[in-house]
Amino acid sequence: MRGRTLLFCALIGFMIFGLVRVFKTDTSDPEAVVGRYLSHWQVDNSTGMYPLISTRAKSEWARQKTTNAFDYYSRYAGNHEDLIHWQIESRSIGQNTGRFTVSLGFRDLVGRETERRSIFYLVREEDGWRVDGLQQGSGYALP
Repeated sequence: MRGRTLLFCALIGFMIFGLVRVFKTDTSDPEAVVGRYLSHWQVDNSTGMYPLISTRAKSEWARQKTTNAFDYYSRYAGNHEDLIHWQIESRSIGQNTGRFTVSLGFRDLVGRETERRSIFYLVREEDGWRVDGLQQGSGYALP
């Protein structure tokens, strides 16, 4: 009986490991991370954005009483405008940091469209690249 239990537990462990690998966000390519982050922003999917931000940014959000993806959404919804399109203009990728200049198109409440250039900063963490912050004009903000 003990052998069957061990085999069953091992099988369940492999299945869980496989599911985690299938649903884990790929963060190996910094440009893909920025693209995914912006695509999630464009469709108002803050729970998709949350795994793409850095540990430092998550710590800062936690300090502001934002401890999970749902809390992040409530902060995000109040701080982000409706993104209608985006395009990466330039990139600079080092060993552990990256910087992407992105043209962002927004729509306000009355339907006017505006263009803004932003700089997205990335850091390489143990498991891949993450968005660490963004700069719009002279202001630096959490992602």
